[in-house]
Amino acid sequence: MVAQAKSEDKQAGRWIESWTEESPEWRSIDGELPEDDVARRIDQVVEMFLDLEGLEQSYAGRGHPAYPPRLLLKVVLYAKHRGLQCPSQWHYEARYNLACRWLARGLRPSRSRWYAFAKRIAPWVDVWNAQALSIAVQAGVTTATRGVQDGTLIAANATRHKLVGQQKIAQREAALKEAIARDETREPTTPAGAWMAKTSRGRRQQLQRYYALAVAMAQRQEENRQRPKSEQKPPEKVRLSPGDPEASLGLDKQRVFRPLYNVQLTDDLDSPLILAYDVFAQSSDNGTLRPMLARHRRLTGVALQTLLADSKYTTPADLAICDRAVVTLYGYTQEQVGASRKASAPQDRIPQDRIPQIPKSRFVWLEEEGHYQCPEGHRLSCRATRTNHCAGGETVRTMIYACRASDCQECPRRAQCTPSAKAGREIRRSEHEPLVEALMARMQTPEAQALFRRRQETVELAIADVKQHRKLVRFSGHGLTAVRAEVGLSVLAHNALTLLAALQEPAQDPRPPPIPRNTAPENETVSGDPPRTRSSPRGA
Repeated sequence: MVAQAKSEDKQAGRWIESWTEESPEWRSIDGELPEDDVARRIDQVVEMFLDLEGLEQSYAGRGHPAYPPRLLLKVVLYAKHRGLQCPSQWHYEARYNLACRWLARGLRPSRSRWYAFAKRIAPWVDVWNAQALSIAVQAGVTTATRGVQDGTLIAANATRHKLVGQQKIAQREAALKEAIARDETREPTTPAGAWMAKTSRGRRQQLQRYYALAVAMAQRQEENRQRPKSEQKPPEKVRLSPGDPEASLGLDKQRVFRPLYNVQLTDDLDSPLILAYDVFAQSSDNGTLRPMLARHRRLTGVALQTLLADSKYTTPADLAICDRAVVTLYGYTQEQVGASRKASAPQDRIPQDRIPQIPKSRFVWLEEEGHYQCPEGHRLSCRATRTNHCAGGETVRTMIYACRASDCQECPRRAQCTPSAKAGREIRRSEHEPLVEALMARMQTPEAQALFRRRQETVELAIADVKQHRKLVRFSGHGLTAVRAEVGLSVLAHNALTLLAALQEPAQDPRPPPIPRNTAPENETVSGDPPRTRSSPRGA
């Protein structure tokens, strides 16, 4: 009994005291807060759907009492829903916004505490999203077997005006070491430029960042060397932003060259939920399909069966991934998209002297003979085989089939078929060509076309919502771990509110299934893309 009393006393002094429901200040704000205010729903979803025991146990319980993480998380989710992404904004809202003061029970952490809290909860964001999605599946809100994938580019928290290359990193690293050596001998140190910190402590911290920058540069140089020679940059042209070396450099949607991240999400086709999300340090969507399928399985506990995606996700490598995962992919190939654009292009913009080339689809593949046959009956035999290394570690063998030069030179349709009669017409065939042909045939059916039209009603709406209403147009943190947590928190706020609205419908049982117990986050970090405005809580 004595030991139990001591344990309870220790637990009681673990957290900083806040208002209770009997406090006059809290009751005053509670009387002013509308019954349907989103803050009340945020308070409900944290209590109903999220198990915070693991986060609370991560606090040492020694020293000064800590701010209760449950109250701080409610403020964070409320701010995320309102489009306030930065911890400095959370600090302001907790002081002056009545709804946030109601959620935080009068606590007013400092700005630095909010930034520290954002770092602390980053490993737990995946766990909480998995809990909410697990409840949604168990409650029948979604089967989580049909999804739509797409991505968007979001600016990193780093400048695009002061990029550094390999040589400049080495020069600044040497200058910092020299300045630190002078600091140790207490000699007067003059900064080598505006870029160098003004204090001894700042220079030591800066040197550690430049060590990390050198490691990131070595990795980028290695990635550059592994590209095809036609796509390689000169080593001195490979650059990084010192503010966030993990961010990739590329053109955003406004055609601005800057450090950015690629946010991918898998939207549910049958409900407003977001089933999976992640962030990649790259400017293209190549190689994101396989990790997103794994993310979906991990967060929902259910294997995806149907996936809608645009032509960036219908490469032979992606089709092979879907075939191994037993996922039916719906999407138009690059060849189909190109043919559609040519057909819809205004005729006055097409030069009159341009003769359209005979497309690959007019060449017949003879399976038994193992070669192509052109519209004129000539044979295209295999001339070479190449192995292409695709993004994400996939490799695809491509066979090049060519017609004899003499056949092409004598052919009456040579001008329509090949620009070079000396080499003959070439056709490339991937080892996964049967999967490509099956997809093209599937997309010709009315059922597939009707299903694919729903893509823009789901995932594109979600991306528009996250940028316009949630204002996630620039990250506030640095590095993949931080930006994944930012996206994950926005997704969590959206999914939790959507789930609450679904469970409160008359046809649903208002009592949710028990919260899945996850005592610790997995090592893998994640992220993804947040909310949108379909039905229910998003418009609040």
